[in-house]
Amino acid sequence: MVILLEIKQDQQHLVFLIMCWKHLVKICIALAIFIHQYDAIVFDCLYSMEDWVILDKVYGCTVKNLKIQKGDTSVIAVTKDHLKGKTSKDVETLNIENSTCTTIPKNIEKSLPNLKGLRIAQARLQSIESDDLKPFPALRILCLWANQLQTLDGNLLINNPKLEFLNFGSNHIRHVGPNFLDHTKNLIAVYFEENTCTNHTNQFAIDELKHELAVKCPPSFQMVEIALINSGKLATKNDDFENKIKLLEDRISELEQHARK
Repeated sequence: MVILLEIKQDQQHLVFLIMCWKHLVKICIALAIFIHQYDAIVFDCLYSMEDWVILDKVYGCTVKNLKIQKGDTSVIAVTKDHLKGKTSKDVETLNIENSTCTTIPKNIEKSLPNLKGLRIAQARLQSIESDDLKPFPALRILCLWANQLQTLDGNLLINNPKLEFLNFGSNHIRHVGPNFLDHTKNLIAVYFEENTCTNHTNQFAIDELKHELAVKCPPSFQMVEIALINSGKLATKNDDFENKIKLLEDRISELEQHARK
């Protein structure tokens, strides 16, 4: 009887071990898939109270010596050594500087959900799209000074209507999409000096800058093509043209029938 009981216990232990092993395999597979899809990073934040131009003294995170060279890099966490009484939800500004950050990492908002200021400076940033800024609807300051940007899409700021301060100075910008500054009605200052197409130095003359961007930094052919396609105007014109052709064909058919009579 004792032997049978021991055998039964051994069987239960074996079943338990097999179940644990199966769960471990599933976790390993999921982890492998995640690692394959994303280069996960942790922001090593230096937290402090900072002055950010139009913002009052705010709680911010500064990240240095970051290396991001792939477009699918994802932020999975930030360091937790906050100032006394502060948490990640209190962080209102993110400053990435003296780094290699060719693209903006994904999922920043999951660790820092309340950003009002984003500064990526001297970081070799090469591209930015509206989807990169979409997670930050409360953004009031965007500073991308001294990077390697060459083009700015016309809809780049479409998801950030609260922006008041922009800095694209010291890049290599050649082309700016149509209506670039039309989505932000609260702008106070825009810096665009020391770019390939313009050296506009009066940051408060925004209407003057709009004109200068249109003349000196015109959209590329690809930008114009995408804007027309997205607007639906080409489709509308084609539909109108086809409708007119159809009316003309019907009219010709009526005239031919009348002539036969």
